[in-house]
Amino acid sequence: MTNKHFLTFLFTATILLFAVPSFAQKDIDSYNIERGMEAMADGDYAEAAEYFLAELDENPDNGYAYTLLAVIHYESDELGQALSAANAAIKNLPRRDKGHRALAHLYRAYIHEALEEYPDALTDYAAAIRLAPDESSFYDGRGDLYYKLEAYDLSDADYRKMLELDSGDAMGYMGLGRNANAREDYAAAEGYFTKVVNMASDYSSGYSFRAESYIGQGKYTEALDDIIAALEIDKDDKAYYMLMNEIPDTYLTQAVAKLGVKAAGNPEDVSWPIYIAILYQIHDRYAEAVDCLLETGNHSNLVTYLLAENYSQLGEYDLALEYVDEAIAQDSSDYDTGILKADILYGLGREYEAIDQLTATIALAPESYAGYHKRGFYKDNTGDVDGAIKDYTMAVSLEPADVYAYMLRGDMYLQKGDTLLARADYEKVIQLDTVPDVGSCAFYAYAALGEEDKAVEFLDRILSENPDDASCWYEATCLYSRLEYTDKALSCLEKALELGYREFNHISNDDDLDYIRSSVEFQNLIEKYDTGGSGSAPAEDDPGEHVERTAEIPFTRDGGVYVVECKVNSLPLRFVFDTGASDVSISDVEATFMMKNGYLSSRDVRGSSNYITADGSVVQGTILNLRDIEFGGLHLRNVRASVVRSQRAPLLLGQSVLSRLGKIEIDSEHSVIRIKYMEKL
Repeated sequence: MTNKHFLTFLFTATILLFAVPSFAQKDIDSYNIERGMEAMADGDYAEAAEYFLAELDENPDNGYAYTLLAVIHYESDELGQALSAANAAIKNLPRRDKGHRALAHLYRAYIHEALEEYPDALTDYAAAIRLAPDESSFYDGRGDLYYKLEAYDLSDADYRKMLELDSGDAMGYMGLGRNANAREDYAAAEGYFTKVVNMASDYSSGYSFRAESYIGQGKYTEALDDIIAALEIDKDDKAYYMLMNEIPDTYLTQAVAKLGVKAAGNPEDVSWPIYIAILYQIHDRYAEAVDCLLETGNHSNLVTYLLAENYSQLGEYDLALEYVDEAIAQDSSDYDTGILKADILYGLGREYEAIDQLTATIALAPESYAGYHKRGFYKDNTGDVDGAIKDYTMAVSLEPADVYAYMLRGDMYLQKGDTLLARADYEKVIQLDTVPDVGSCAFYAYAALGEEDKAVEFLDRILSENPDDASCWYEATCLYSRLEYTDKALSCLEKALELGYREFNHISNDDDLDYIRSSVEFQNLIEKYDTGGSGSAPAEDDPGEHVERTAEIPFTRDGGVYVVECKVNSLPLRFVFDTGASDVSISDVEATFMMKNGYLSSRDVRGSSNYITADGSVVQGTILNLRDIEFGGLHLRNVRASVVRSQRAPLLLGQSVLSRLGKIEIDSEHSVIRIKYMEKL
């Protein structure tokens, strides 16, 4: 049985079973009251309520039945019915029965507090205490409300009264310590919580709150010890939050070591390595998080979800998809897992599948704004402007503080030429987004409104506070590209990539980068950091183990050239493998077909360039981004290609492009192209 106020429930049972005044004996000893209390003790509130209602049918003025109904309705979160029952209880209980009247006032105080009617709650607490001045749990309830209202001196007085009634009451010291923490008197708080730990060594909150006191004093080693003690007792939520959010980067190694000791001593408890993995993930050390999770050998829903998250952050979307599908197979109703799968599909360049996945996920929780926001973003990036506006509008209607949705909707309105609506959204962003931080977007709004200096100043404040956050540097890239500052945009992009930004499909679709996309420097950065997905050679700084694999791609000869079967954005095509070509090219016939049939979108058009064909001719061509070229089980992601305006131009696949995958060998005798590449184990 779970109760919001367990001490109060014990008090309820005590006064009802053992302290019943003689004048109330008949009302309490009724068959319905006895059976109802038995059902309450078993946790069957519905059955208990039936008995108490039956009692009221027979005896409509029975204040004890109303008192018990108030308890049941309150514990069941039926606050309106609880308040009505408590009012009736206070009206009908005998005035001489102070114990039950105190209980009715106390529960009415709880109900008023839950309804945020704080003055009424305090009035009822005072009435309950007058009727039962020696019941310490009453002071505990009022002291907690004073704490919520930041009336710490009044709260202290109630907790000191608890200790006056019982000097060994650990909850009195808990209250005093919590108030001291709130005042930032951390040394005093530490002393109070030490008393709690000494009195109740198996009470996790004593450790987690003392950890807060230690953190306030900069004693992080001591804080870590208390956090781990709290987690060991009952997976304390406060301790978990502090571990993941309040331990500085400089203590990460120490935290991992201390958690590792617990993991080694409790090999059957997978919680400890999971804590380590999440800690690594929060500190952007995704490869180490993956290694930690894999070492558990565990395939629970949580572990597979975390593996999918971390592989996604590493840009290894194929592996991420495998694990997120495993997580969904275990629980297809989890909203967050559905959102994660959509993100992974988007990372793989499968935008329309991502949109379909989000549609299914939204159906699981249609009142949640996040799914609409995300789907609007994907529609935005596939050119569905009206669909994006519709989803962004739904997002802000469900969450009026969703600043980014206003910003993105403003961009959509601007694309449609609705400048007044766009301006209104940009101004809304500036109104809401006043504190420069990760996730801010006011700098875009300032830029869109022509206030360039304010945009740059806002962005600079974010970067100064978050110099190692890759996402912030990517946002800076987007802003400077919008402002047509090529050098600054490229410099910020390089910084983002150096710090680990790996959302290359988004980079290829993000129209914020159109101004810099055709530059050689941009292409060089992408080729340097985008190693091409699951079939690519590993980055030099990847610490994982790898094994060499060989893929064999059959070819046929056609007039002295090698022809390779492949798929471009899932469309089966045949390319000429040209050892002398430095790029990929397709004819305008194929490009037009792909555009008309959804294999390409306007987002994939990246500008124009002169292209040198195999015979040395110079041809003007449009530059496209081919999101995925697949052959022999391998994938090339986000390949720059030229559209040659000649119907007779062959589809050329250059050796320099294939070399992104690994070492190339041409076996003319067996008519295969062999590519040796490294695959992560």
